[in-house]
Amino acid sequence: MDVKTMDAPIRNYLSSLNATIPNFQRSYEWGNDQIEDFLEDLYSEVQNKHGKGTGYFFGPIITTEETESGKKQIIDGQQRLTTTTIFLAVIRDFMATFENNDAQEIKYMIIHELIGDGSEFYKFKLTQTGDIANYFEKNIQNYQEIDKLEPKKVYVGKAAKGKGKINNLIRAYNQILESLNEQITYIDDEVKKVEKLKSIFNVFINRFFVVEISSSYRTEAFQIFQTINARGIDLSAADLIKSDFFGNSGENTEIIVSSWDNIQKTLGNLDLTDFIRYVWNSKYPFVTKRSLYKVVSKKITDAEKVKEFTEMLGKLAAGYTEMNGDNDEKFLTDSDVAMKIRNTLEESNELGFKIYAPIYLALLNSDFSEENIYNVMKVVSRVLIRNKILSQGTNWLEKLLSFLAGEITNSTKTEEETTQYILGRIKGKTPSTDKTRQVLLGYDFSSDLKLVRFILRAIENNKDGEKSFVSTDNKKVHIEHIMPQQPIELDSWGVDQNLHEKYVWKLGNLTLWFGKSNSGAGNCEFNKKKAIYEKSDLGITREIVNYPGWNPDNIDERTQKIIDEFLSL
Repeated sequence: MDVKTMDAPIRNYLSSLNATIPNFQRSYEWGNDQIEDFLEDLYSEVQNKHGKGTGYFFGPIITTEETESGKKQIIDGQQRLTTTTIFLAVIRDFMATFENNDAQEIKYMIIHELIGDGSEFYKFKLTQTGDIANYFEKNIQNYQEIDKLEPKKVYVGKAAKGKGKINNLIRAYNQILESLNEQITYIDDEVKKVEKLKSIFNVFINRFFVVEISSSYRTEAFQIFQTINARGIDLSAADLIKSDFFGNSGENTEIIVSSWDNIQKTLGNLDLTDFIRYVWNSKYPFVTKRSLYKVVSKKITDAEKVKEFTEMLGKLAAGYTEMNGDNDEKFLTDSDVAMKIRNTLEESNELGFKIYAPIYLALLNSDFSEENIYNVMKVVSRVLIRNKILSQGTNWLEKLLSFLAGEITNSTKTEEETTQYILGRIKGKTPSTDKTRQVLLGYDFSSDLKLVRFILRAIENNKDGEKSFVSTDNKKVHIEHIMPQQPIELDSWGVDQNLHEKYVWKLGNLTLWFGKSNSGAGNCEFNKKKAIYEKSDLGITREIVNYPGWNPDNIDERTQKIIDEFLSL
């Protein structure tokens, strides 16, 4: 095989880069969370006072050479290189708004050395293909004189058709712009603002490094890509941390080894690295999974600290396992309140939420009463679900919950005082009722059955006098369309084809049904369905018989009713 490897910091790598991203590659896909992780790692490196002589591995770049043009083709690493260019473009545009020499030097370094300007002498370092190529070159790579730095306009409405990938570029630019602006917003002096941005820029181009693996043959490059992504088991952060702990445990080595063995047995197939990170974030400042080992290895350096943190892991292992639905492990009691806690956790897990883990583990570690644990987790669940409905991303919320977890763990106040403080902070960050209502009114639940089940279950489980408790077992509980998905006669439901498509997946047209995947009423007309609904074990379904008929007006009315009930919980 004709394979070459090289490693280089970003500055050196871009200086000599002449590459294209071929059209058979994925377009730009990085979203809010990936950009946030990148920036979080970058800022952590900036704060790393021991960074001299060390580097941050930004990832591999796999390339092959295109013989006709002489350009490298990027086989793997296109997302990182595109984000790198966007980040540098934001720094360039920031520096263009300042007049001092340092700012201008950085601006021209980026234009000439790191991005290019499209001229014969300073060719663009990276060439995109496909839908984003033109926008990327004209609006990201190409420098334009500006008087004021502002976010780029996202395509919306009809103009957004076919612009999804371009919007990914725009959102990445705007997110990086907003984040960097937050870094300097409280600095009044222009020189100090430039110094702050310069320090971030220098860390990125000098301490972030990539490893390029290149081959003259495309088939070999693809084979390398497949091998790197599909084979082998890398040492996880948990493996590295465990090794460090064993080495630093001194006279406690035997105890520490035994404790880790018990922890791993308790966790079973659960990811040990995730568990360690959640426990860490429940006490110490927030850390990403990628930075976990580096941060832990710097903080936990002696036998006493190893023993203390291992004991914390051991205490919380059963609670974490129970949190993930293992009925064999119990941290909570069998009380009614404990049942409510388990149901709240089960509902959150069903929707894919795990970022609540640090605050839950902090409550367990601090031995809070089950009543206070439930009160906090109920409010946490509310902010999680509203945040999901509004599609606001989770990074900000994960950091908030981790911060509050640390407040619980390290609090010197009474349990009641701490509980009230935490409740107040979470409620203050909960998305507004009005905003959530507006989104739910127009929400299309056809692609989010888990969410509609959650909403309808929550309403049913909070109804007074109902004997049935609806679990998250989706094999037993199904979504029933009151106006059928395939009605025999549209006229009998007061709709044409367009209205049917608009209303069939509205919240007001949906209910819960036990047993088979539908009520047995199938596509029959409404009065026949009412006779079946009347016998339902669920109040939310029996209530439908109170409607004299079923048409868009009735669906709108019930939609409002369900939303009001849900938002009042």
